[in-house]
Amino acid sequence: MLTESSWARGRLLGLDFETTGVDIEDDRIVSAALIEVIPGAAPATRMWLIDPGVEISDAAAAVHGYSTKHVRAHGRPPAEALGEIFEELERLWTVEVPLITFNGSYDLSIMDREGVRHLGGGLSTTQRWMIDGLVIDREVDRYRKGGRKLGAVCQHYGVALGEDAHHADADTLAAMRLAWKLAARYPDQVGNVALPELHARQKRWHQQWGERMAQWLEKQAAKLGTLWVDRRLSEVTAWLAKMEITETPSDDVVAMACKRTRERAAEFRESGSRWPIHPRPA
Repeated sequence: MLTESSWARGRLLGLDFETTGVDIEDDRIVSAALIEVIPGAAPATRMWLIDPGVEISDAAAAVHGYSTKHVRAHGRPPAEALGEIFEELERLWTVEVPLITFNGSYDLSIMDREGVRHLGGGLSTTQRWMIDGLVIDREVDRYRKGGRKLGAVCQHYGVALGEDAHHADADTLAAMRLAWKLAARYPDQVGNVALPELHARQKRWHQQWGERMAQWLEKQAAKLGTLWVDRRLSEVTAWLAKMEITETPSDDVVAMACKRTRERAAEFRESGSRWPIHPRPA
């Protein structure tokens, strides 16, 4: 049971972005939502639509619904909108108020890069605590089958995502509701833990998750190599098909597949250290 002093019973701040793509170094923010929840009051929502100054890919537009033409007509200049978002975060994201996210290292990292790009400085996370539903769910329910995207995780915990899924405001509110559900279901691991300690736990959990994924992929690469040595061609062919490799199995093709798998393992291992924010490139 949640105690009266649980962070989940206090003031909460939620943040989400829709972007031009998924590359934190090169892609840009298109829309943003910042929601403040104060116990006993209706959520206070502020939203921004931004003209990022670059093309929005068809794939990204299909997800969030914002085309290049639309944001050029209706969006605000990036420096103006981002300046307001940074100001609001500076005012509202305090040592007592956690920021609620889902896959928050992506949001914080792309915002940091946008700050450097347009405002001359990035995002500070010093003495600021984040509650990341994705990181927590991966830890408290490690072996659950199925997807771990926001919609799937919300469905598992009985959180309504609504018809406006993939809009920043709907996703922010869903992530906040999900965080409360996680706090209530796992009070000893999450809900009744002091914010600095919970933040530290999530950092450790994310690193451990990256290591587990890396070890699993390394075992997969070794298993594929063994299947090839044993000439179990049907299994090798099926394996390559899952990797979208259409070439006929050969020593070179299997070696390439094993190398690719080990490279993914290295990426997961490295990603484990990138929470709550990805370090800027040297």
